[in-house]
Amino acid sequence: MSEGAGSTMADASQSSLAASQSLNKACEPCRALKVRCLPAVDGPDASCQRCIKFNRRCVYAPPHRKKQRKRTDARVTELEKEIFAMRLLLQGQSGVPPSSMELQNSPASRISHSRTAGLPSQTDSLPSDVAAQTDSAGLSGDLIDRGIITIEEARQFLLLYRNVNLTHLPLVAIQPETTADELRISKPILFKAIVTTAAAKARPEIFTGLSTEMIGEYVQRVMMNGEKTLELVQAISITSAWYHPTDKWATFRFYDYITLASTMAMDINLGDKENPQAPHEPSEVIERKRALVGCFTHSSIVAFGMRRPNTLPFTTYMGEILEELSTKEPVLPSDKVLCGLARLFKIADEISATFSLTDAGREGHVSDHQLQLYITTFAHKLQAWRDFYRVDQLYNELYFLYHFVTLVLHEMPLHQVYPTTWFRPPHFLCRPKPRLLPFGPVAGQSISVACSSAQTMVDIYLAQPVERLRSGPNYLYAGLTVSLMTLVAVSMIPDVSVQAGIPGIPGMYFDLKEATRLLDASISKSAEAAGDMEYRIPSMFAVALMRLRRWLAWILEPEQQLAPATELPPFSIFAGPDDHPCLKGREFDELYASRSPSSDDSPSALANQGGSGKVASSPRLKHDTLVVSSYPVVTNPQAFVPSYMTIPRDVFASNSTYDENDFGWIKALEEDYSTVLDPSMFDPSMHFWNPPGPGQ
Repeated sequence: MSEGAGSTMADASQSSLAASQSLNKACEPCRALKVRCLPAVDGPDASCQRCIKFNRRCVYAPPHRKKQRKRTDARVTELEKEIFAMRLLLQGQSGVPPSSMELQNSPASRISHSRTAGLPSQTDSLPSDVAAQTDSAGLSGDLIDRGIITIEEARQFLLLYRNVNLTHLPLVAIQPETTADELRISKPILFKAIVTTAAAKARPEIFTGLSTEMIGEYVQRVMMNGEKTLELVQAISITSAWYHPTDKWATFRFYDYITLASTMAMDINLGDKENPQAPHEPSEVIERKRALVGCFTHSSIVAFGMRRPNTLPFTTYMGEILEELSTKEPVLPSDKVLCGLARLFKIADEISATFSLTDAGREGHVSDHQLQLYITTFAHKLQAWRDFYRVDQLYNELYFLYHFVTLVLHEMPLHQVYPTTWFRPPHFLCRPKPRLLPFGPVAGQSISVACSSAQTMVDIYLAQPVERLRSGPNYLYAGLTVSLMTLVAVSMIPDVSVQAGIPGIPGMYFDLKEATRLLDASISKSAEAAGDMEYRIPSMFAVALMRLRRWLAWILEPEQQLAPATELPPFSIFAGPDDHPCLKGREFDELYASRSPSSDDSPSALANQGGSGKVASSPRLKHDTLVVSSYPVVTNPQAFVPSYMTIPRDVFASNSTYDENDFGWIKALEEDYSTVLDPSMFDPSMHFWNPPGPGQ
């Protein structure tokens, strides 16, 4: 046999072998009968034994190849691309630029990213301008590119933030030379937070939408993407200060957002003095220091007001930063105010720890001797703070917060007649507990100082222009609520001299009519600031004060006074319930006339004094029939004089000089906590603290 013939036979055998290997092992008749296919031992045809036996046509078919199923992540990616293409088409028809790359940040695409490295990314299918917009403006896109505001409005918003919002609470100061155009490119998240904050007053119709968008962006970046940056700390701090309040207390997030900012500040080591990863540029270093102090200050303000722990406690490094910001150049004009707030709420944190304000089980439970010791100690500290930040240099909010801390310090005796839920949000209201004995001399004088500070806070609020109130942060209205709650609480305490024939303590009792007048004036001012409820922050607190006023009128009815305390339904000015009897009772004219012997004190007489009339015209307040009065004349000699606390022009004087001796008291306040309550530190003959009046 020739060599060529041998190769031909070999190729034929290999092809037949390959053909046989590509067929099924069972013939089609056996497969149909589901029996075992027995191949024939010999024979020219490739027939099985069963087909030969029954004379059937034996056919071996090739195997059926199933189409390979695509991976789940690949199919999800294709679906996302199709959905995104449809969105681009729909948005193109409506003339609105597409939002940022939502699909790129979806959970499915992030999960499958590691397994689809070889597939084309979603950004490949996006227009270049949309991708650039996402990179420079964050997840939800740039506000100017989307047509929400113009570049000129952005410049006005930044100017409004510098001149108005920053004077309320200087948490994040922007350098004077930084323009809106530069901030929009370098720090888009901070830029959007500032625009949202300024929009609360400038354009309230977009404030709700921008606030919701900012919160969604924080959730996406922080909770889902795990981002932690200085810019996010600054932006969240601003958003939490001018937080858009919700309709229900259960969804309020004041404490949550500032806690998020404080935790992030610790995660990026803002509180570490020696941090090798921190930038070394002087401008960036001082910016990190300001962010740390601002975050501590606002965290302490919120924690102290809500009686919760401060997640960012004061440290020695913060004290060094305060001294640097107060003495060294160059400093921003707002640094002095920020340092004053930080030192004030360092004292507030000590008060909270001493009186266990965060422990509802033993909050404010101290003996009369301990009360005298504690109040005298902290009164000296607050007086030292006030002497350093002289009265003629204080501006409204700094003075307001000073009296807020003083109020909380001196309210402790009231915890003997009211539960802790009265003083902490959401402020559940109730009648005072019965007392057969009067307060001691220390407690009586402490209550007198608390009333004086509360009345001063109300006076400061009422003296503010309406336009300024519309840009105020949440703490301003929360502090006003606490002050009015205190005045109402003291005015409702029965005079024990009438009940048990025991002489009352002078200065302990606050006139109920005076408390009602202050409450009416505050409601009128808040309703005027709320406008037609388009200004969100004042409108929500105006509703809360209105509920307090209705409850006060309801609880003073004779039938409610005679009813057992256990039968009175609970009520909160923030948490409701909305079907409480105080919201459905008789009208205020009837209630007021039934217990007011003089017609001069009736709502009709008070209405003749003036008023804004906004309560009746506001959609959310129109169900209340209360007629509010204008700002009343305060007769308390320690009360605040409205004309005295006008904002001084040099409050942010940049050319101020500082003497090194002025900071000696700071080191004295940096003492160890074990020596804070040393009796040798103060005069044992001092039984209470009488704060000086405005002219002293």
